[in-house]
Amino acid sequence: MVTQNFKKIKMVGLDQHGDKITRYWIVRSNVSEHQIRELAKVFLEIGLEESLFEIKTIDTTTLSLV
Repeated sequence: MVTQNFKKIKMVGLDQHGDKITRYWIVRSNVSEHQIRELAKVFLEIGLEESLFEIKTIDTTTLSLV
């Protein structure tokens, strides 16, 4: 399941303001919010960030990991 969905989500950039890092992800519109959260956790577990605080949907194709 995860490997197939990896094709549907990718990090496209990040901003840093002080200690706060915001990561921007692009996803296909047919990916559910639950799938996005699960995939983001996998990305974090493999070394992008120590902890997941919040995922916010910006629009239908981009989300931000704060």
